[in-house]
Amino acid sequence: PQTVGLPVILLTAKGQTMDRITGYNAGADAYIPKPFDPKELVSIVDSLLDKQELLATPDVNLQDLQSDLREIKDLLLRQGGGGSLVPGFV
Repeated sequence: PQTVGLPVILLTAKGQTMDRITGYNAGADAYIPKPFDPKELVSIVDSLLDKQELLATPDVNLQDLQSDLREIKDLLLRQGGGGSLVPGFV
């Protein structure tokens, strides 16, 4: 679809950890609980737009980025960085 590359920012009254995890698992690029500072929202929008521009350049290899992100995720999960979803995390 035409909106596949469109960043998604969830601005919501739900701010608990599981709410944020659910939002990110649903595909959100950013999750901002209310009340929020408009400066933070502008900063997030700017960051997402910058990221879109960077990813649109021909010298960015998406497969390398995906591989790096998977490696970071694995390291976090092995070291207890998955929060309460990982047994033994304090």
